[in-house]
Amino acid sequence: MRHNFIYLLIVLLVFLFACRNTDIETVTTLAPPVSGQGNIVHSSAEGGEWPFVYSHNIGSTPKDVYFIFTNPTYTTFSSDINVQSNSYYPSNSNEISSDSLNVNDGNIETSDHPINAIPDYISEFNNHPPPLIYKDDDLGTMQLNLEEVLPPQLAVVGDPEVFNESIDNDTVNSKCRATRDLSSDISLNIWVADADFTGGSCGADCMTTSMAEAFLDKFLWDGTSDIYGWVTNMIGGPWGSHSYNNLIPATSKNTIDILFYDIPAIAGGTIIGYFHAKDNYLVGSEPTSNQRLIFYMDSVLAATASGGDGWHISDDYPALVLSTLSHEFQHMIHFYQKPVLRASGASSQDWLNEMSSLMSEDLMSSKLEVNGPRGVTHSDFSAGSSGNGDGRLPGYIYYNDESAVIWDAFYSYSVNYALGAYLLRNFGGANFLKHLVQSPFTNTGAIDYALSQMGYDFNFSDILQRWGVSVLLSDQLDTSQYYRYNTGVSFDTNMGTTTYQIGSINMYNYTIFGQTGPKTVSISDLPDLNYHKAASNVLVKAGTQLTGTKEWTIKMGRDIKLSVVLK
Repeated sequence: MRHNFIYLLIVLLVFLFACRNTDIETVTTLAPPVSGQGNIVHSSAEGGEWPFVYSHNIGSTPKDVYFIFTNPTYTTFSSDINVQSNSYYPSNSNEISSDSLNVNDGNIETSDHPINAIPDYISEFNNHPPPLIYKDDDLGTMQLNLEEVLPPQLAVVGDPEVFNESIDNDTVNSKCRATRDLSSDISLNIWVADADFTGGSCGADCMTTSMAEAFLDKFLWDGTSDIYGWVTNMIGGPWGSHSYNNLIPATSKNTIDILFYDIPAIAGGTIIGYFHAKDNYLVGSEPTSNQRLIFYMDSVLAATASGGDGWHISDDYPALVLSTLSHEFQHMIHFYQKPVLRASGASSQDWLNEMSSLMSEDLMSSKLEVNGPRGVTHSDFSAGSSGNGDGRLPGYIYYNDESAVIWDAFYSYSVNYALGAYLLRNFGGANFLKHLVQSPFTNTGAIDYALSQMGYDFNFSDILQRWGVSVLLSDQLDTSQYYRYNTGVSFDTNMGTTTYQIGSINMYNYTIFGQTGPKTVSISDLPDLNYHKAASNVLVKAGTQLTGTKEWTIKMGRDIKLSVVLK
């Protein structure tokens, strides 16, 4: 694609060799492999105690110069990054000032995609569940009475049921309001708390039978063109045979239950919905287990209409509930596919499980006709318009130096969606997600495994570097593979007879707190950056509209990697 102006994109992946003396080392560039319309140059050097000189002949066309410092380890370092230009090169880095570095100063919750503030103990349980007891283990005094456990059955509309919820550790009196039984392998019950159904104490935010039926149709219609069919086609089923004595038994047909009730708010904000793996355990192991495959969704949000023409499932909050259902369904499937089937009881690290759910939301956006975490209209596969404050990515551009592997609900949904969105758009879409979830690994090894299964010779360290470069190049439509967020059209992948479409992303289209585009640090502000988080990138603007040969003296830690981008 030709532009009125030409971007020369040069990426230098630099590993700095430690010097054995006090001399300043000069790093030379290796021969560049050229692909696409941009030049991508890989250099090899390694880390060290001593500074080195980076020199580059930029040419006669003015270009902006960016340095990306990547920490690929699981360790957060006290930042010792130092960059000095060997003459004055203006950076004009106006995205962030030194006094705002390292400060979580603001609420990144947006109107379109609020944080789903699940309590820590639920995430802790899901990602670090109690031990699974093999069927041939000695149970000692634990009486699980497996033979007395009846599998959940298709309910009858009007049937009452009392559930144990997880936020207030209370009980919820409810009735079945919609059901569907498919002849294949799945049935679904929709329950609504008595207090939150028409005629209850819910006031203007009561659920109705038609609302329950609308969510029923979206989650389970024919087992193929619905949330159940689309998500299981990607990553597998939510339950089945297993080798453990303290989990609910496998049955010939799974029944899923969805309970709508007014979920209490917590200090972190609104809870849209949640999955709690305690319900997959028998009561002999987890006394408050409901012993079934179940989600909990907020009835107030589900019942909230956007306009004056009545309630529609496409209204803002019901659509958000739909997107969250696909998110929570991934968590349910993840528990079965990872710790139960493949990881011998070990569960994924928080970031990996949550990233997988955010990727599921992304892939389901166009199918469910909801905007999803990208924050762009679901039918618009371009990168959308400038000034976008919706979705997860405004939070990412503000916190793009935070860790991808240390979970913090304040910003990690945004950071991990940005990483997951990059992986989907460069390494196989829905097929990549399948291998990510259906791997025996619970950490960054899951990414390495998925990459190898898709035929790529990359590891997590390589991914972090290329991800950082891709963020800076996301305003362009013709970047080479492995550096793509944005082609101006959809990224399509096929699994069987199903096509999954996800839209392009331009990080420069997003705005938050008066900041537009990815946060960068000027070289003069680097001394104020007092940390370098594990598995993170720091984006530095080293010069604006430079020409000719320029030099910088750079010092960084032994394990840090450097990428240089010229635009």
